[in-house]
Amino acid sequence: PLAKRARVEASEASKEEGALLGLGDGPPSLGLFGAALKSGEGKASGFGSGFGGGFAALNASSTSSGFGSFGDPKQASSSFLAPAVFGSGKFGEEEKEASEPAEEPAEETVAASNGEEEEDCLARYRAKLYVLGRDDDDAEAAASWRERGIGQVRVLQKAAAARLVMRREQTHLLVLNVKLAPKQATVAKHGDTAIRLVCVTTATTAATYLLKVKTRDDRDALFDLIHTKTADSSS
Repeated sequence: PLAKRARVEASEASKEEGALLGLGDGPPSLGLFGAALKSGEGKASGFGSGFGGGFAALNASSTSSGFGSFGDPKQASSSFLAPAVFGSGKFGEEEKEASEPAEEPAEETVAASNGEEEEDCLARYRAKLYVLGRDDDDAEAAASWRERGIGQVRVLQKAAAARLVMRREQTHLLVLNVKLAPKQATVAKHGDTAIRLVCVTTATTAATYLLKVKTRDDRDALFDLIHTKTADSSS
């Protein structure tokens, strides 16, 4: 009898539990939990009412605080879950300033003046310059032609004064600067493409130069121009 009674009580308890969850021998029903979710109005009592009312309140209001405002663009600025915009704060401004290259100071333009800007250039030719000389250590050795460089030889004139100037290519080093005037320089043709120039350097010394140009026509034109500047009109 005790065992039979226990089986009866267990069967009744199982039916009550099935009725609560909507299970049993008959057609399935929502039960108290399902009814609360279906109504969404919080009319049911107990656990079903509270849980269903909570979900209904979550769906009814999208502007509430907490998780209700997550993902809402209107509440992004007030919600603690709204993603922060990179670079919008002070740290972002400092990073932007650090990434921008510093402005380089403007380069100062230095005007290189050698005194030739105020003179008229009467002619210019690309030439190779030689000077006649000997080694200082061997005074008895014969003099020979020594190369001084390649560059533009120019005949410059300012007022009545004329001079012959030459600077080396690339370095612009001054290698020839002689005055073209009567009794100051004499010129002669040398070979097919060169001229020989003897110039007074000091009161007691003179220097001999050789200028070699590209063509005979260039040699003749340069010779004629220098000759007109150095010829003695009184003779």
